[in-house]
Amino acid sequence: IVNSIIQIPSPNFDARQCAISHIILHYTDMSDCDAALARLC
Repeated sequence: IVNSIIQIPSPNFDARQCAISHIILHYTDMSDCDAALARLC
């Protein structure tokens, strides 16, 4: 799975005026990786 990760930077991926104050972790509880990717993409 690690070798198949496609990195697509967010449109907001650039220099920041302020420091990061929050990190949000998204957890998708699906039956398998393919189901999670189908839901997210």
